[in-house]
Amino acid sequence: MDLDKVTYLLALADTKNYSRAAEQCHISQPALTRYIKNLEEELNVTLFDRSSFPIRLTYAGERYIDGLLKILEMKEKLDKEMREIAGHVQNQISIGMHSTRCYSWLPRILPDYQKICPKVKVKLSEGNSAKLQKDVKNGAIDVFFICSKPSDLDGLTFVPLFQEEMTLIVSRTAAVFHNLILPENIPGVLQYIPPRILEQIPFISLTPGHGTYEFAREQFKKFQISPSVSMELDNSPTVYRLVPQNNGFGFAPVTVTYEEKFDYTPIFCSMDHHVSSREIGLLYRDSSSLSPATRQFIQTAREVIPSFVRSEILILKSGKILTFLNFIIRRHHHK
Repeated sequence: MDLDKVTYLLALADTKNYSRAAEQCHISQPALTRYIKNLEEELNVTLFDRSSFPIRLTYAGERYIDGLLKILEMKEKLDKEMREIAGHVQNQISIGMHSTRCYSWLPRILPDYQKICPKVKVKLSEGNSAKLQKDVKNGAIDVFFICSKPSDLDGLTFVPLFQEEMTLIVSRTAAVFHNLILPENIPGVLQYIPPRILEQIPFISLTPGHGTYEFAREQFKKFQISPSVSMELDNSPTVYRLVPQNNGFGFAPVTVTYEEKFDYTPIFCSMDHHVSSREIGLLYRDSSSLSPATRQFIQTAREVIPSFVRSEILILKSGKILTFLNFIIRRHHHK
């Protein structure tokens, strides 16, 4: 089968007239007639019923046309993929990421990625988890760096990157710490804070739809506490900055405690004797629909981010939870 001449067959099936089909294909009518006859002989079937007017496809003709259309669709998709791989066209991919990750992760991913795909433009979309997950699903973005595996993937693929340990950032000036001398933060160490104490400290929360919002509620449910929410904000860095200045507490990834610049340093705590964590990963649609450029970005991120976390971020260990803060709080309340 000559794919270049498939249009002859499709034109005749569409117009049901040899003259109009030949004119549409810019060939003579005898040439079109000869092509159809030779094809039928090659296939040993009759594709058109010439006894009717206008002519019409036989059952064999209908089946053959259906198959041709699928082949042409696959060919177009494959041709496009080959052009992208060869770098003959400039492509664009869209990445979804929380604002707190952008300044830390993108500068580490993009240099390696652009060495491999120098002509690909990377478009960044920021937002909360609910919005970005919806954008992945409807095709508005190609890949989303998500902070926890969704319970319902529904046609989406989740690839884990690493376990991210979470910390409480607590204001040193909270009323419950009045007249107490709190310890300095120690790299790689969290202070243990009894969960019930948090009910006496205002909680500065992210708005619903953020991954950290859901994580906080899971922790409160786990420890059966109900802290009072003093405000809900839509921006993570704003939460981190307001906590130390507003006598409150909030949640943050351990990575933030090492990279965020606090005007007033909070105390980094855990309300469990083991560090709580969540699974950071990539979320994208069925891989068969991904462009080569998107697949390469995913591969680069899977290589760069876990390596960065292992080598440059001092991850906490479950044994590095101090009880000193618990001790001084109990001592204070027993006075």
